[in-house]
Amino acid sequence: MPQLVSKIIQYRVLLDNTAFSKGVFDLDEPVYYQYAVGELIPGLRHKDAKFNFDETDGVRFPLFNKANHAKISEQIGQFGLLHILLEPKKYLKDIYVEPDGVSVDILLVAMIF
Repeated sequence: MPQLVSKIIQYRVLLDNTAFSKGVFDLDEPVYYQYAVGELIPGLRHKDAKFNFDETDGVRFPLFNKANHAKISEQIGQFGLLHILLEPKKYLKDIYVEPDGVSVDILLVAMIF
């Protein structure tokens, strides 16, 4: 079902969890957007979304610690999406989202490099 979106944040685990990147994409105003399960990574953001260089970051330490735990704290706002892109054969055992009432969709995407 389409939803209003104005910001998309993507976390991508890199190099066998030795680093990760955070990409941020903004839209000038919220638009109805339907992303497709199984879509390629570029299809996970709206075609008019603009790359936000100020909020985007590449980080040279693991997203997951030695116990395979990660904490991502993002203020995504009313019209935000957060994507967490894992390496092949990796999965999330548990996910906790606050506040209550935030919807969570877990989907598989085709990754090309």
